[in-house]
Amino acid sequence: MNRKITMRDIEEATTHTSCDYGLSSKDASLWRDKLIKIANRRPLCVVENWTYWDIKFSDEDVATLKERGYLPAAIYADNIIWDEQNRWPRGYCVKTTLLQYFEHNCLFHTKNTSYLLAGPGSRCTISPVMFNGIHF
Repeated sequence: MNRKITMRDIEEATTHTSCDYGLSSKDASLWRDKLIKIANRRPLCVVENWTYWDIKFSDEDVATLKERGYLPAAIYADNIIWDEQNRWPRGYCVKTTLLQYFEHNCLFHTKNTSYLLAGPGSRCTISPVMFNGIHF
C-alpha cells in the first residue's frame, strides 16, 4: 500500500537552497494591483513562504512535457496572501501544477493560474513520485 507523502517527507529528503526569485512582500500588493489590470490573462494568486521545485523527470519525460507546453517545475507555498478567484482562503497552502513559463523572477505561470512569488523563498529538487504523492 502506498503511503501518502507529506511535506515533512520532502523536507527530510531534500536540500533547500536560497533562491533570488520573488519580490519583496512590500512590493507584492503594487505588482498585484498592476497585474489585475491586464486583460486576457490567467487569474492571479499571491503567495509567500514558497519553494520552487525542480522536478527530476527523465530526459524522455522532460521532452514529452516540453512538447505539451510544460516545464519540469512547480511551486509549493505555505501561505496564500491573496487569490483572485477566492479558490482558497488567506493563509492556506498551495501546490501548483506544472510550470508553463516563468518571468520577471517572480511570476510563475501554470496552465490556469499565475502565481506571484512574494518574499524570500527557496529552491530544491524533488522526484516525480514526491510531486505526484502530495495531496491536500
